[in-house]
Amino acid sequence: MVVAYIDPGTGGIVLQMLVAAVIGVGVFFRQRIAALFRRKPAPSPPASPQRDENQST
Repeated sequence: MVVAYIDPGTGGIVLQMLVAAVIGVGVFFRQRIAALFRRKPAPSPPASPQRDENQST
């Protein structure tokens, strides 16, 4: 039988590692994360064909 003693400070270290990992992933992928929240510009309407005034019809 294996009995392991976990010090009360161990929970704090584990929590700190988890928080650091989440922040590290956020910093590493910040461009992709920001792109999720960035508004995409509205598509502009298609340009209507303009007639050349020098052309005769």
